[in-house]
Amino acid sequence: MFGSGGSGTVRVIRSGDEGVTWEPVALFTSPRVSDAADQKKKMIDLRDPKIAVNGDRELMVTAFDCNTRENPEKYPFQTLAWFSPDGANWSCPHEIGDAGTIIWRITWHQGKGYSLAYHGGIYVSTDGSGREFRKVGDCGVAGSESAVVFWQDDELDWIAHAIFRYSSNAHVGIAYPPYTDWEWKALGVPIGGPDMIALPDGRMVTVVRLYDGHLPPPIGCPEYGRTTSLCWVDPYHGTMHEFLTLPAGGRGHAYGGLAWHDGFLWVVYFSAHEVWQGKKQSIYLAKVVL
Repeated sequence: MFGSGGSGTVRVIRSGDEGVTWEPVALFTSPRVSDAADQKKKMIDLRDPKIAVNGDRELMVTAFDCNTRENPEKYPFQTLAWFSPDGANWSCPHEIGDAGTIIWRITWHQGKGYSLAYHGGIYVSTDGSGREFRKVGDCGVAGSESAVVFWQDDELDWIAHAIFRYSSNAHVGIAYPPYTDWEWKALGVPIGGPDMIALPDGRMVTVVRLYDGHLPPPIGCPEYGRTTSLCWVDPYHGTMHEFLTLPAGGRGHAYGGLAWHDGFLWVVYFSAHEVWQGKKQSIYLAKVVL
């Protein structure tokens, strides 16, 4: 599942043989246009798609809709969601969250959807479907890209853990029910596009873009000196340690997704490191033994 810059659409692909071969099953365009050609002409972009399983056991794809020709004040961002019972038949797009708000990655827990949106808003869906999200508070960190993980401690309380991209100093945090009061620790490094999951033994692993320098390069600069990396994360002590650098590079890479399946950590990410060999920027799947 991917989107491109400028006038990107969202395509859903699937595999029936453990990720060896893939086929396209759906193509999403902005509801503000008639088709993909019209979307390209108007420079309307669907960005940063994510996939999840909602509380009703439907597949749920989200992306945010923006007009790259207009500023956000004139044409505000809008987060959209599509739903499917089988991965092949998809609903029309639904607007979720507030206009002007980017709801990033959604985590479902006990029938509710949770997201830390851009600028730190806490958004929750309680209807099971994810067709309605409402803001229930602010988490205290005005970051951007985030991931939330739930893990049950020894006292049988479900604790929320999160990693948040925040300028030059990413943060990790924890929250207890009802998950509106967060405690944060700075990691001391900048990151990009995090996803994070808990392994069966309770360890937290994240996939992120790391930067060699103190600050991310300005927008438009080549993305050399960056890595797509797997890291161990300890939200309680505020630490993150890289343990594997994935093959990636070029002008765009990282922004991965994670899943634990049949004893392997599956990592999907995009990269342009093989462009010099005549290939296009591509999506990569890695199966990692831990």
